[in-house]
Amino acid sequence: MRAVDYNVIDYRKIQRFMNAHRERLNAPCQLHWKRAPAHTSIRHNLQSLDPEEIDAVFRRRSSHLDEEALFKRHHARAV
Repeated sequence: MRAVDYNVIDYRKIQRFMNAHRERLNAPCQLHWKRAPAHTSIRHNLQSLDPEEIDAVFRRRSSHLDEEALFKRHHARAV
């Protein structure tokens, strides 16, 4: 979730983040939202997720970012 990357830590802030970035979020998420869902809906959906699955997703994402950063550093040195 990109909101976490921007240190958005409460449900109302997540809602504001989603409203501010709605157009950018719609395309990759295949959504057609005209506005972000209510903060209570966001809370309900996030609390229903399995913490172990979330952890696995974040670990995969961060390992991909680590590999990408390593490639960029190595490529920059080689040039």
